[in-house]
Amino acid sequence: MAEAAVLAALDVMPAEEYAGDPDAYEDWAKRASKAFADQSRRLRDGTWPAVAQSLLRARAAELDKASGHWDKAAGARDEDDFWTHQGRAEEALTQEAQRTCSA
Repeated sequence: MAEAAVLAALDVMPAEEYAGDPDAYEDWAKRASKAFADQSRRLRDGTWPAVAQSLLRARAAELDKASGHWDKAAGARDEDDFWTHQGRAEEALTQEAQRTCSA
């Protein structure tokens, strides 16, 4: 499921603090961005029952938005910039859509 892949990407947060290993955070952000974009594409390209199509398109749009913020986090110029974009990526995702897509 799309939601499991997205959650798995988020679960691999680096063990070190950002200041101790910023490259690991860049790599994490790149992996998260790719996972979100891949799952969005799977939702958009899939064949779904008519009743689910609008919800899944909405979730795909959220995943695209989050992926863009993860891209920005990967290119962050400093720690504050990284966490700003990481937070925006989280904010792009609604719990309602996650529950709907997980069901």
